[in-house]
Amino acid sequence: MPKKQCTRCKNWKACRKLTAKTHDWCYSLFYLEGFSLNADQSICLCNRCWFYLCNEKTRTGVQSENENTNDSNAMDTSVHEDQDQDQDQDQDQDQLTIENILFSGSSHKKCVVCRDEVNTTMITMPKPARLDLLVLKRMYAPHGVRCCRKHLWNNRLLPDVKINMDNRQTPMAKLEPTVLLNLFNDLLGLLQEASTAPRLDFMDPSMSNEDYLTWTGWTKEQFEHMFMLILSHIRSSSNREARNALAMFWIKLKTNLSFRQIGSLFNISGDYENRRKVVSRSFDSIRQVLVDKLLPKHLGIGHLSRSEAIDHNTSFSNEFFGKK
Repeated sequence: MPKKQCTRCKNWKACRKLTAKTHDWCYSLFYLEGFSLNADQSICLCNRCWFYLCNEKTRTGVQSENENTNDSNAMDTSVHEDQDQDQDQDQDQDQLTIENILFSGSSHKKCVVCRDEVNTTMITMPKPARLDLLVLKRMYAPHGVRCCRKHLWNNRLLPDVKINMDNRQTPMAKLEPTVLLNLFNDLLGLLQEASTAPRLDFMDPSMSNEDYLTWTGWTKEQFEHMFMLILSHIRSSSNREARNALAMFWIKLKTNLSFRQIGSLFNISGDYENRRKVVSRSFDSIRQVLVDKLLPKHLGIGHLSRSEAIDHNTSFSNEFFGKK
């Protein structure tokens, strides 16, 4: 029922409406307190006055002719409801609000980024991507939210992705202390990972097309195409990723940096000699794969058919040898 004014204390928190037919003992207590009420007049009580009158009933022994077990059940129910409300308030007080951090919501029916309906291209958002969302977009996403694969690269959130804010509630993030502690530990782990990550990392989706051209001489699209052609023939190791190994090869050819210098760029663990050996082995592995798998398909007479070879003839060769 809507809040009304309490008949006893006049506060606008009354949530119980009583009549003399069912609660005549309340009317008796009102008479003892000096209130003048008619038998056909209903009264409204707040929780505080209701509990007070119940205690007074027990203390004074006032009995009701129409009293039944429903009254006691109603009282027990109201007590439990108040206890539940108190527990909810305590939980709200225990939660900590993070300023300037939005809560993405916990729905599993839409992508947390673009708000598209769930489909077969969606996956559960990985923890690294959720941390990226927090750091880059200042938005907290709980465990289990969904995300389209197109927004991710190597389980990381693409830095240039746009967050769809249409028809989205944006409450401030309220986290329980245990959740906040786990989040803090995850962020510390992210910082530790960043401190040991390569200074030049081709696994980083934020590298631009200019970066690829500067270091390898290939555009980002060309590098990606080349990598996909040889991906099944190379593997990652504990010292470097397969993608970075291909980058080391082209950086060596383009810049002529020493293997030790390239090892320092990619922050390979160990001393300078170990870095030199790792980069040298990576260089030889990529060279062998390119010679065996890539060059025969793109260089030499073997990669052309007879008709394609004739089309490559110059006017000089056609004049002296004909189109043969």
